[in-house]
Amino acid sequence: MIPILHTGAHGSSDEVRSWGGMVMGHARVSLVLVTTAIVGPIESKPIYHFRPGLRLLSLGFAGCNLGCTFCQNHRISQDTEAPGRHLSPTQVIGMARDNQVGGVAFCYSEPLVHPEQVQGIAREAREARLATVLKTNGFFEDEVFCPLVALMDAVNVDVKGPRDLYREACGIDLPQDPSQWQVIRNIRRAAALCHVECSMVIIPGFYDDPMEMRTLFAAIRDAGGCRMPLHLLSFVPDFRMSRWPPTPWEDMLRIKAWASDFFEYVYADFAGVDAMTTCPCGQDLVVRRGLVVENNLVNVNKCPRCDKRHNFN
Repeated sequence: MIPILHTGAHGSSDEVRSWGGMVMGHARVSLVLVTTAIVGPIESKPIYHFRPGLRLLSLGFAGCNLGCTFCQNHRISQDTEAPGRHLSPTQVIGMARDNQVGGVAFCYSEPLVHPEQVQGIAREAREARLATVLKTNGFFEDEVFCPLVALMDAVNVDVKGPRDLYREACGIDLPQDPSQWQVIRNIRRAAALCHVECSMVIIPGFYDDPMEMRTLFAAIRDAGGCRMPLHLLSFVPDFRMSRWPPTPWEDMLRIKAWASDFFEYVYADFAGVDAMTTCPCGQDLVVRRGLVVENNLVNVNKCPRCDKRHNFN
């Protein structure tokens, strides 16, 4: 991946929350404070089933509506005065064209805390025939979430994990029934609007109850469908959980086995391992080495060997 702009200074919280000042609608956003801009593959979101190998200009803004103690991007997500560069949506699209990418992604912190800015860039990206991609934690009301997701071609919804993890590491007290969680309801809404995949970081100590995890996986499946790809991501100690142990490979395999009862496509993304898409007949469909697509054999959503239909866009 190629960093174009990356900053991470600490500070307080006033300036960034005030920039933009637009009301959601059709007004043009004049300037956007971009803290991070990196060119890289769509697989890094992670999104595996939408235009494999697509190169994106990925943008990060300051701020987040959650306070996750394990956030790898805490220098911008937890610091709303993180420095950056003010760019117009037109300049952002110019950067995308200069770097010969096929789309623009909104990620790294929580993009939807800046709805007007995301809306302004996404509209110009669509006018320029660039794909639009979003990575979100999914904790937003309908009036913010749905209009912005409607401007996206692909979305990764980041389900942090079971209820105890949300309470202890994210500061959110959720209902016992995961089907009532806002993030799960928003997976259903997103799936009706665009291509959706789901990711979950496997933090040791929070995923030991198979019944709880099966209930959570069932709720996610009922919202997004059994053919929605699920990415299980290994935990890298960081921020306030820097002394927490990393995820053992055995845990990833155990939880993948539970998830595979509910989803057709489950990826245990562990240091680039288990990143290939394979048909049940044994045919490799998309060969990935880390985040690089080496071969894409999917032909019109069908396996070239057995003709089984697969969920690719």
